[in-house]
Amino acid sequence: MSTTERRIAELQALRGRHDAHVVAWREHLANSELPYSPSNGRSDHRCASLSRLLHVLVARREQLTASAESAAQRVNCERVLGSAEVLAKIHADGPIMPAKARGNAETRAIELLDRRAEARKRSAANARALDDESPHRDQQNATARDSSGDNGPRERRATDEERAALEGRDDPSRALKVLTIADLLTLEIPNRGAILSRWLLTQSLNMLHSFRGFGKTHVALGIGYAVATGGTFLTWKAERARPVLYLDGEMPAAALRDRLKALVEADERDFDPAMLRIVTPDVQDGPMPDLATAEGQLLVEAAIGDAELIIVDNISTLVRDTERENDAESWREVGAWALRMRQRGRSVLFVHHDGKSGEQRGTSKREDTLDAVIQLKRPADYTPDQGARFEIHFRKHRNSAGGAEVKPIEAKLTTGPDGRQAWIWRDIEDSTHDRVVALHADGLKPGEIAAELGVNKSTVSRHLKTAREYGEVANGAS
Repeated sequence: MSTTERRIAELQALRGRHDAHVVAWREHLANSELPYSPSNGRSDHRCASLSRLLHVLVARREQLTASAESAAQRVNCERVLGSAEVLAKIHADGPIMPAKARGNAETRAIELLDRRAEARKRSAANARALDDESPHRDQQNATARDSSGDNGPRERRATDEERAALEGRDDPSRALKVLTIADLLTLEIPNRGAILSRWLLTQSLNMLHSFRGFGKTHVALGIGYAVATGGTFLTWKAERARPVLYLDGEMPAAALRDRLKALVEADERDFDPAMLRIVTPDVQDGPMPDLATAEGQLLVEAAIGDAELIIVDNISTLVRDTERENDAESWREVGAWALRMRQRGRSVLFVHHDGKSGEQRGTSKREDTLDAVIQLKRPADYTPDQGARFEIHFRKHRNSAGGAEVKPIEAKLTTGPDGRQAWIWRDIEDSTHDRVVALHADGLKPGEIAAELGVNKSTVSRHLKTAREYGEVANGAS
C-alpha cells in the first residue's frame, strides 16, 4: 500500500468514527432538548466539518493522482493529503483552538485542495492541447519565418481558456477588486493602533535581527510577555493585554522555561497565563513546522487561535524548505503567508540572524513589506562578562503610533540582591556622552576616543563641548 493510499485509509477510518458521533447526535436531538456531548469531547460541528473534508479528499483522489505526471507533482499531491491529515489528527487529538478558528482552518484546507486540483487539471489540459497542436503550430511558424525572413521563435498567444483563468472569469473570487479614489477615501478602514508603543502596531510585519548571542531571544520574549500581560518592556508599553503565539525554533525547553520564570518572578502583577502560548521543539512529537511549505503554514494557523501577535523565533529554524537563503524567491511563500496574517488582522515579528556583512542574513527582499526593522548591536566598550548588554537601533520605522520618534537605546539585563532580573536602559546619546567623558578623564585624545567608540571625531568634540558647559570637563582641556 502506497503512502497516499495509507493516508486515505487512515482518514476514512477517522471519518467513520466521527460520522458515528454525528448519527448519535441526530438521534439525541430527536429525543432530548439538551445538546449532545460525546464522551471524548468532540462536537457535532467538528464531526461534520471533518466528514466534509474527508469526502473532498476521497472525491479529489482520482483527480489529484491523474494529474501527477511527474515526480514533483506526486510530491505536491502527497503534501496536499498530508495537510488534510494534519487537520484530521487535530480533531482526533481533541480541540486546541476555538471552534471558529477550527472552521476557518478547515475551510482553507478545502479551498487549498480545490485550487490545487483545478490548477493541475488546467495545467494538464493545456499541456495536452499544446502537444496536440504542436506539429501544426510548428509548420505554421516555419511558414511564417520563411515568408518574413525571421528565424527566431514565434510567441504563442494565450488561449481563451488561459485568458479567462488569468482574468478570474472562471473563478470570481480570484478577480482583482479595483477601487476608485472616491471608493478608497470613503472606505471604512480601521486605524492601526499600538500593540506596543511606539513602534509595534496592529496589522504590522516586523523584524528583529542581530548576530547570534547578542540577546535576540531576550528581547523577543520581553516583547511577547509585555504584550500578553499588558505590561512594559524597556521604553515600550502595551496599553492592554493581547493574545500572543510564540514560535520557538531552537531553544532547549529547560532554558526557555528558565527565562520565562525570570520574567514572571520579576513581575508582581496578576495576569492571564493563557494569553502567552508557546510552541517549542522539545515538547513536539515530530519536527517543528516549516513556514516555507503549505502544510507548515496550515499547522501554524491551526495553533494561532485568537492570537493578535505571532513571534517567529527564528527564520533559520522555522523557514527551512529553501534552496538558497540569498535568493529572493526563497522568501516568496513566507512573505505571502505574512501578508495573509496581516490581512486577517494579525501582526508578525520575525527574529533573524545577521550575516557577515552586518546586515540581516539573506535576501533584502524580506524587508520590503516590513513596517519596523530593529537591529541589536554591541556597544564599543562591551566585554563578555557584562552578559546581555546591547544597543537597539531602528533601521526601518514606518507609521509610528502618534508620530513620535523612536530613539535608539542601550539596554542591559541586571540581577538584584533578591535574585530578580531587571532591565536598565538609557538613550544612546547619553551613553555615548558618558563614555566620551570617561575616556577623556583617562587621558585619551579626541581622535583616540573616536577610534575607541567607533564614532566621528566631530561627535567627540560635540560631547566634550557639552561637558565643559556643564562642568564635567575642565575648560581648556583638549
